[in-house]
Amino acid sequence: MQLLCTQLLSPSSADILLQNYYVLLILTDGQFTDIYDCIGAIVEASDYPMSIIIVGVGNADFTDMERLDADRKVLQHNGRKASRDIVQFVPYNAYRHMPTSLPGAVLAELPRQVEEYYRKRRITPMRHLDNAVISPITDKINHDL
Repeated sequence: MQLLCTQLLSPSSADILLQNYYVLLILTDGQFTDIYDCIGAIVEASDYPMSIIIVGVGNADFTDMERLDADRKVLQHNGRKASRDIVQFVPYNAYRHMPTSLPGAVLAELPRQVEEYYRKRRITPMRHLDNAVISPITDKINHDL
């Protein structure tokens, strides 16, 4: 997990210009073996345009996953606090008999996380993209409207 987050934590100038935001979806049937390193990676990632959604599948003990969610307590690593909560943990079994509720639970915190990232950085949403970066498909759709 730490290696994966570290590789994702290098936003390019194009990402910033285009206001890209990333969502990492992790499906797991157990705990992370390197929970301390995971916390460090999440604390670091909290400064970047990303969210992490973890879905726990099966009957494992997901206590550490609940801790990563940080709904009750801000994550800290080596004395540094996460700048925001970027993790949503959902135990699949809680929605096994209510499959239509699962997507809502999985995505419940995402709008707030995205909004909080941009608000804290005083970045206002773009109204439109420069034609130079609009794909031909998007350009055709916009032209036909």
